[in-house]
Amino acid sequence: MMAGDKHYHPSCARCSRCNQMFTEGEEMYLQGSTVWHPDCKQSAKTEEKLRGFIDEVLVGEGR
Repeated sequence: MMAGDKHYHPSCARCSRCNQMFTEGEEMYLQGSTVWHPDCKQSAKTEEKLRGFIDEVLVGEGR
């Protein structure tokens, strides 16, 4: 399996978010040496946005 210019053995390629293996031909996102399923990458982005929103609300409440 390939992601960018990196080669992965099929049984070694796992999503860094959900730890599930990738199937042959399955889409993956690559950042450095970290790989994600597309849905997992989107989930991580959503969580980051929510954390930022929650932090803003808590700061606004004086916490």
